[in-house]
Amino acid sequence: SVMPGESRPKRILVGILPVFVAGLLLAVGCSDGLIDVTGTVMVDGGPAMEGVQVIFSPAGDTKQAYAQVATDGHFRLKTQQMIGVMPGEYRVLLINSTQSIPQPDTPIEPGVNVPPPEWIAYDRKLSQFLQRPPTGEGWIPVVYGSIADSPLRFRVPEDGTEATFEISSESR
Repeated sequence: SVMPGESRPKRILVGILPVFVAGLLLAVGCSDGLIDVTGTVMVDGGPAMEGVQVIFSPAGDTKQAYAQVATDGHFRLKTQQMIGVMPGEYRVLLINSTQSIPQPDTPIEPGVNVPPPEWIAYDRKLSQFLQRPPTGEGWIPVVYGSIADSPLRFRVPEDGTEATFEISSESR
C-alpha cells in the first residue's frame, strides 16, 4: 500500500520538469532566432547625437531590443545582452542622449540603501531632461520616446536588415 505523502514529491517533480524544459527551449530558441539589425538615426539631415537610445518595442510576443547610437549615428541592436533582434513587428522609440548631464564624481558605496545627495540630484535632472528634452536642431522631439505616440515602425524579417530612421527636430 502507498502512504499518502509518498506520491507528493513525484507530482511536484512532474509539474516542475515541463516548465524547466520549456524555459530551456525558450532560452535556446532566442539565441538561435536573433537577426542582426544595424542602422542609422539621422536628425535634421545629420547623425543623431552619440548616446541616443534606440528601442524596438515589440507589437507581438517577441522581446524588446535596444541600442545606443555611436558618434556617426550608427547603432547595432541587442536583445538581453545578445546581438540581434527577434523577427517581428516593432514600434521604434528614440530617446535623446543624456550625455550632456555630467554624472557625479562621488562613488556609490556598495550595500548603502540611500545614494549620496549628488546622485539623487543627478537622477532628478535626468528625469526632468527626459520628460522635457531640449528643443531645436539636432534634438529628438519627445513624441519619438512614447510607446503610444511614436510614429516609427519597423518589421524585422528573418534574413537580417538595415534600419535607417530620418526625423526632424521640428516634429511635434
